Amino acid sequence: MENFKITWVQDGEPRESTVSFSRTAAETYLPDYQARPGASDVRIVEAPIQLVRSTRQSA
Repeated sequence: MENFKITWVQDGEPRESTVSFSRTAAETYLPDYQARPGASDVRIVEAPIQLVRSTRQSA
């Protein structure tokens, strides 16, 4: 499954969604990001998945 993020510029600052979306979900949320006051250059971009290994320590 491919994952996507939404990027945009907010009042001159580059921003990126903190969550990743499926293509369909990103397309659904795109208008919400475009409607934000001060938002411009709103795009859907592919987000590589980074797997993080959890290391638990026993108490």
